[in-house]
Amino acid sequence: MISLKIICKKLLVRQDQMIILRKIRKNTKPSRRDTKKVQSKVSPGDKELVRQNILAFVAQVPSLLRAQLGECLKTIIHADYPKQWPGLLQWVTHNLQDQQVYGALFVLRNLARKYKFKSDDERTQVYHVVEETFPHLLNIFSRLVQIPNLPIEVADLIKLICKIYWSSIYTY
Repeated sequence: MISLKIICKKLLVRQDQMIILRKIRKNTKPSRRDTKKVQSKVSPGDKELVRQNILAFVAQVPSLLRAQLGECLKTIIHADYPKQWPGLLQWVTHNLQDQQVYGALFVLRNLARKYKFKSDDERTQVYHVVEETFPHLLNIFSRLVQIPNLPIEVADLIKLICKIYWSSIYTY
C-alpha cells in the first residue's frame, strides 16, 4: 500500500517505487506453467487494500508510470476478477459517467484484455462487461469524434475505446 502512495509523489521516486511494485507483482504471480493451486505470498487483507486503492492511482500517475501500473492492474484483474473483485465493473461504469473517463477506460481496457483470445465458453463474463459499458462507450465516442481539431489527448481516448472494442469482440 505504501508503494502505491509513493507512486503519486515526485517522478523519480515514483519510477523507483513502480519498479519495486512490479518486482513484487512478478515475484508473487504464479507461473503460467503451474497447474497446481499456488498459495499466494500476499495476504488477502493486503490484496483487498491494493484493489481498493489502485484504481484511484490509475488516473493520477503520468503516462510513463501508468503503463507499468497497468501491468500490475492486469495481473490483479486476471487473478481476482470477478470472484474476489466484484465491484470492479461497477467502478468502471460509474467512472465512465463521471470525470474519471480516462482512468475508467484504462481499467476497462485491461479488463477486456482478460477475455481476448479466449474461447466462447471462457468469455461469458465479457458479455456482461459489454452490456454494462458499451452504451457509455458509444456516448463517449460519439462526443469525442465531433470535436474539431482533435487534441492528442482526445485522440488517445478514441484509440483506447477502439482497443477496448477490439479486445471485447475478438474470440479465439
